[in-house]
Amino acid sequence: MGLLLSKLFRNDVRLEDCAVKDSAHILPGSVGDFVSKIQKALFAIDKASIAANELDVSRYGPSTAAAVLKYKQNHNPPIINFTYQAQADNVIGKMTIVFLDREMMAIENLPIPPSVPPQNELLSLVAAKQKIRSYLAREAKRNVADILIKHPASLLVFGETHFVADPMKAFLFSELIVGTRLRRPTLTNFHASERFMNDQSTRNRISSVLQANPPERMKQPISRLTDDLRPFVPVLASANSFPARRYGILPCGTIAGGSDPGNVSKHEDIRHNAIFNAFVDASNQCPDVPVRSINSAISRGNILLGARHAALRSVGGRAIDTTCGLLVKAGWNVLAIQMTGPFTTGETVVPQDFKLRLLNSKDDRVIDSLAIIEEVAGGRSFFADLTKPDSPFSKVKDMDSGAAEIPFNELFHAIVHVC
Repeated sequence: MGLLLSKLFRNDVRLEDCAVKDSAHILPGSVGDFVSKIQKALFAIDKASIAANELDVSRYGPSTAAAVLKYKQNHNPPIINFTYQAQADNVIGKMTIVFLDREMMAIENLPIPPSVPPQNELLSLVAAKQKIRSYLAREAKRNVADILIKHPASLLVFGETHFVADPMKAFLFSELIVGTRLRRPTLTNFHASERFMNDQSTRNRISSVLQANPPERMKQPISRLTDDLRPFVPVLASANSFPARRYGILPCGTIAGGSDPGNVSKHEDIRHNAIFNAFVDASNQCPDVPVRSINSAISRGNILLGARHAALRSVGGRAIDTTCGLLVKAGWNVLAIQMTGPFTTGETVVPQDFKLRLLNSKDDRVIDSLAIIEEVAGGRSFFADLTKPDSPFSKVKDMDSGAAEIPFNELFHAIVHVC
């Protein structure tokens, strides 16, 4: 067994040599898969800004060297070998690779809430409602876009329970694009959506907006958008002005699975795979970004799915990978988010279908979570991490999970409420 322990670094012969040999220092100018792993670690740990042309060919170029130097200077304490150095340099040596490895391992091993809470910690319905309200009030962070942009996940998976509050959702996704744009773009970024059908016609309509140049010429292609795309015009417009054509819009909707009231689960399971395959297809065919630049190794993005497809595992406990689960298997580091909106938008009343039940309890009454969320929100959007050690979401389950005793925070890491 080597010295390096993180999933990213372990068993890499070149990095293992670096950890034990002074002669194996990794220097600017180096090229190879081991450099790509260092770039990934710098981004995950330090949100490093590395040039796309270096990422694409796994090259230890000037921006990678600058990111290494910044990491070593800002580390606490700074990474300096005082036997022969007075200040940090831009070389990866034994100390640096070990520090990177340990910090990557900490990110990879973030604690997962226990599947079944101890029996003496089970809640009553009244207590569960109170704890959910108190927990969300404490954890609600209002700087939603800033939190999501800085999160180490390479893919934000949003699960919506109904098609409402589209202007608010579009505003959030647009804000993510703008915030990423302001941070010196070095990766290909993207917004994907199950809402948009993955066909050539849709791809053409999207591309006509994204490639309108100058941006003032977007008016005509926008007028030709279909009803499914029109609510998300702010997203398309923001992507148009993204520097260096490094933002793609991926349609990943599909008709596969159909609708069968007599066997909803079967068709839901078919759609998990169909949506994932549509995402892969759209990634490979996206005409608006460099070829093959959308993949789990060198890009970041977000995807809007139905809640059951966005869950980390089957809500009903079936032994089938959800769309989100398939994305994880494909190498994406995901943050699974339950996305909610207000009860009403104008005169439309939203079905209150985000409901929970107590875990491991014979009490089958439901907790109207959306009502609690609305109360906590107070008319303002928020982000809340559901995985804290005292999270009451480890003691409740999705209303439709049936006999499956799956804690809700094993389905979703966080809630984002938009309003």
